[in-house]
Amino acid sequence: MFKKIVAIALLSGVTVAAYSQGYVGALRSFTRVAFDCPDLADCKHSGQGWKIYGGNRLSPSSAIDFGVGKIDSVEVSYLRFGGVTSQGAPTTVGYLDDFGQAQTRPAGTSFKVEADAIVFAGVARFSLVDQLSASAKLGLAYVSSTEKAQREGASSGSETETKVK
Repeated sequence: MFKKIVAIALLSGVTVAAYSQGYVGALRSFTRVAFDCPDLADCKHSGQGWKIYGGNRLSPSSAIDFGVGKIDSVEVSYLRFGGVTSQGAPTTVGYLDDFGQAQTRPAGTSFKVEADAIVFAGVARFSLVDQLSASAKLGLAYVSSTEKAQREGASSGSETETKVK
């Protein structure tokens, strides 16, 4: 699915490039990710994210006019959201002591969730007054999130989930 979205985005960019004005950009931002951390863990919900994007303005004959505005650009972007980091959630580790008896002890744990997305969108422009317009985007996003867990510095698992939204 991911390859299809990238292929469509690239082909769209190639087909309109002959008629259009291209643009690229990047931005960096502070993020806050909503995620429920384990009880008694030191949880950091904020971080830094970034986005890179590029688009092409369509030729006047290719623009889609819908009365109050028109879709006159296509854009592809990649977003990296800040992650959630959790430290010190209480857990125990089982081990055998010097006499072969089963024992447990507290263990240091950490948990991290990260997310990123690829977006393909059409950009509509609405004229407000002379030389001033507003823009709106509508498109599809391929979103991937990864959860990583560590116990005492060793990885104890990673799980990735992807969705088209």
